[in-house]
Amino acid sequence: ALSTIITTTTRANQLVELLLPFLKINQPEEATISILTILQNLLQKTKNCSKYIPFLSQLFSILSTPLLRIGLCKIFTILSSKLAYLAPIIPILDDLNSYSKSSLDTIDFEKRLNSFALINEKLYLTLTHTQLVPILWNFLFFLKHSEYSIRSSSSHGVVQIMRRINREENVNEVKVEGAGETKIENPTTTTPPPPPTTNIT
Repeated sequence: ALSTIITTTTRANQLVELLLPFLKINQPEEATISILTILQNLLQKTKNCSKYIPFLSQLFSILSTPLLRIGLCKIFTILSSKLAYLAPIIPILDDLNSYSKSSLDTIDFEKRLNSFALINEKLYLTLTHTQLVPILWNFLFFLKHSEYSIRSSSSHGVVQIMRRINREENVNEVKVEGAGETKIENPTTTTPPPPPTTNIT
């Protein structure tokens, strides 16, 4: 495979950047699976992987079939070995995109709904904005899901995350405004000296 003969990080980065845009193209599933597999190998050899996270996160709102979403989760698992902040959300991404062990045509409701509940009740407050990005893209994708429980949980999650961001922005605005205020002390009142006395003779 092409990815196995790439030995330098520079070449690996170049090929990753060349392949990524093809993941947004409407093409046969087999072609996309091949690209994801190549990327799984290449990303183990790259540096500065954090720059790919926004693009890869957005793919959670685009790639729709089970094999593609599982492949994308594998990429995030690989990146978590290079980017420590991803490690806590890997189980969450896996559970949000979990399927029945007996059939990929059936989603694992228990894992998905448990993961939604964990995020919507607790983790949306504690995860960083960077950690929430791939989760939010998942939520946006699931807003179109055929199952009401999945759509409802996703909608609630989006609202929770947006509320947190709005609260933080309001707090930051107050801090900025407070920092911009300058306390003006009352000037000390001094008595002007008397005018010089003029002797009239």
